[in-house]
Amino acid sequence: MKILKVCFVILQMAVFLLTISCSNSEDSSKKSVLKEKQDKVAEKMTTSIKDPMEKAQMVNKLMDDRNQQIEEGAKE
Repeated sequence: MKILKVCFVILQMAVFLLTISCSNSEDSSKKSVLKEKQDKVAEKMTTSIKDPMEKAQMVNKLMDDRNQQIEEGAKE
């Protein structure tokens, strides 16, 4: 009778440990999906900020080049 109780307790512990290990693996996959979504949103936001700044810098350079050409033309 005592052996039966010990086996029953060991079986319960095994089921409990398997339940815990399975729930942890699901949480980590959910975290990775969440992390992927966060990375995509962060990349999109970074791009939406960087692109207009780069375009403004290009326009500024073109204006400087054009002003320099005008000044050189006026000196001649």
